[in-house]
Amino acid sequence: MKRDKLLIVNEKIRGLIKTIEQEAVLEDDVVKDVVLEKRQSAFNLQHYMTFRKLEVSELQKMLSKIGLSRLSHAENHILHALRQVGSIVDSMSRKSSNVLRKKGGISTSRAKKILTRNTKNLLGRKSKEKRVRIMVTLPRKAAFDQFLVEELVLHGMNSARINCAHDDASIWKKMIEKTHNAASKYKKNIKISMDLAGPKIRTGEMFEGSRVLKLSPKTDDFGNLIEPAQLILLAGKEDSIAKNTISIDSDWLNKLQVNDKIRFKDARGKSRQLEVINVSNNGVTTTCKKTIFLVDGITFSKHSDSSDYVLNNAIKPIESYLILKMGEEIVVQKSGVGTPAQYSADGSIIEKAKIACSMPEIIDYVKQNERIFFNDGKIEGIIVSKNPNSFLVRITKCKLGGAKLRSDKGINLPDSELKINGLTPKDIEDLKFIAANADIVNFSFVNTPADLVQLYDYLDRYNKANLGVVLKIETKKAFNNLPMLLLTGMTRESGLGIMIARGDLAIEVGWQNIGHIQSEILRICNAAHVPIIWATQVLESLTKKGIPSRSEMTDISQSLKAECVMLNKGPFILETLELLKCVLKNDEIFQHKSESLLPAMAKLD
Repeated sequence: MKRDKLLIVNEKIRGLIKTIEQEAVLEDDVVKDVVLEKRQSAFNLQHYMTFRKLEVSELQKMLSKIGLSRLSHAENHILHALRQVGSIVDSMSRKSSNVLRKKGGISTSRAKKILTRNTKNLLGRKSKEKRVRIMVTLPRKAAFDQFLVEELVLHGMNSARINCAHDDASIWKKMIEKTHNAASKYKKNIKISMDLAGPKIRTGEMFEGSRVLKLSPKTDDFGNLIEPAQLILLAGKEDSIAKNTISIDSDWLNKLQVNDKIRFKDARGKSRQLEVINVSNNGVTTTCKKTIFLVDGITFSKHSDSSDYVLNNAIKPIESYLILKMGEEIVVQKSGVGTPAQYSADGSIIEKAKIACSMPEIIDYVKQNERIFFNDGKIEGIIVSKNPNSFLVRITKCKLGGAKLRSDKGINLPDSELKINGLTPKDIEDLKFIAANADIVNFSFVNTPADLVQLYDYLDRYNKANLGVVLKIETKKAFNNLPMLLLTGMTRESGLGIMIARGDLAIEVGWQNIGHIQSEILRICNAAHVPIIWATQVLESLTKKGIPSRSEMTDISQSLKAECVMLNKGPFILETLELLKCVLKNDEIFQHKSESLLPAMAKLD
C-alpha cells in the first residue's frame, strides 16, 4: 500500500482512538458505581460500544489489504488493539504519533484472564477435557431417580438447571438433594442454577377433554404382540405427569401382589385383564396384552379374592386444544376457558374460538394491526380489533391444514409496548427458595436496569448478595438495554452471566434477524468479559427423538463462542450429553471464542 494511503489509515485509527477517549470522559458517571475489580471491563465495554457507533467498514477493508487485523474479533481489548494496529501502520508510514504511543486499554492477555476468572466464579471450574461447560435442564424424574442424576454427572453435566415455571419447592428440593449426592459421590462441583418463571404471557386453561385413558400394546405388522401395554397404579391422589397412570385407593392398592390378575370390562364392554408385574413404593405396575379404554365407574376385580374396586375420579381428562387455520379468527380474552369455534350445519362460524391469557393486563396495551405469536412462533396472527376485555386476532401464518393451540403455550407481542417488567409475585416467592438453595438465579424476561436493581434488592433482603445472576436476553428491549444491564450487574461483586435465550428472542426480533442479533450479544458480552450461556433447542432433535439434525450439529460449533451451552430435558439426554461433550472436546482446537484456529489439517481415518 502506498504511503499516502497508509497515512489515511493512520489518520482514521487516531481519529477512532480520540473519539473513544473523549466519549469515555463524558460517560465517566456511568461506571462510577462499578466495583473496582470490574472497572477495567466496564471501561472496555464503553470503548467498544463507542467504536460500534462509528462506521469502520472502510478502515477494515484497508487493514485487510496490508495484512493487519481487521479488529472484528478485538471487542475484549478494543482500545489496546487500535493502538497496536495503529503502531504498526505508523511504522510502515514512517510517521510518529503521540496518540498511538500513549498507553491505555486492557491488554489481550489481561482480557482473557478476567473472562476466565469471571466464568469460574459464576459457573465453577471447567472440565479437564473441555473449556465450554454444559448446563442440563433436570426433568421431574430427577427428583425421584438418583441413578439418572448420577448418569448426568458422569456424562459431563457441569450445572443442573431447574425451571421454576414447573413443579414446586418440594420437587425442586429433591432434585437439588440428588444432585448434591451425585456431585459428592463423584467429587464434582455441580452448580445449581434455577430459572425464575418471569412475566411470561401464556395461553389460559382449555375446556376439559374427555376423561378416558386409552392404552395399547405394541404389535408387529401382522398384529402379533411385541410389548404389552403398561398401566401404573398410584396410591390416592399422588400426582404423576406420565399418561399411563391412574389413582387408586391405597388400602386396595396395598393388597396387590406380583402375579395378581385384575379383571374388568373396559368402556366398550370388552373383557380385559391386568397382570401385576411389580410392586414398589412408587406404585404398582401392571400390563395388558390388549387395547383398553378406561373411564371412571369401571369395576376392578381381583382373581385372588372377591374384593372389588370402582374407579372414582381416577382418570385424568385428555388435554384439549384448539385447531387454528389460516384466515380464521380467535378471541383473546381476560378470563374464561379456551373453547373451539362453533359452526352451523352449512359450515359457517356461529361463535369464534376463544382463549384466555395468563396476564390479562396486556389487553390494555395492545393495539390494532400489531402482530401476535402463539406457541413459540408456530402460529402468527394480527390484532384486528379490541375492546376493554378482549381483542380479536386473525391467523396469518400456521401449519398447513391447521395448528394445535393448547393451554400454557407462550404468547409473544413483539410490536406492543407492554408495561410489564420486573419480578412477578411468584418470582418473589420462588426467589426465597432459590436464595437458600441455589448457586445461580436465571432472571427470565429481564428488560431494564431497574428490573435488575429490583432483583438485587430482594437478594439483599434474603441475605444472598453473593448469589450468581444470569440475565436471560429474550426480548427486544433487553437486547437494546444490554450494555446498561451489564454495567448495572457490574456494580455488584457477585457473579454475572448472560443467557442467549434464542426461542423468545427470535420471535421478538424476527427470524430474519436472530443470526446477527445473537452475534451482537456475543460481542457485547465479550467486551464486558461476561460469560455467555448458549441456550434454546441445542441438539433438540437428538434429545427428544434420538437422532440429531445436520443444522443442530452446525449449531454446536456456534456454542464454542460461549462459555456454557444449555441442554433441555428429553428421553435421550444421556446420548445428547455424550455427543455434545465429544464435539466440544474435539472442536475446541478449531475455535476459541470468536477466533478460528488452524491446526495442521489431517485426513479422516
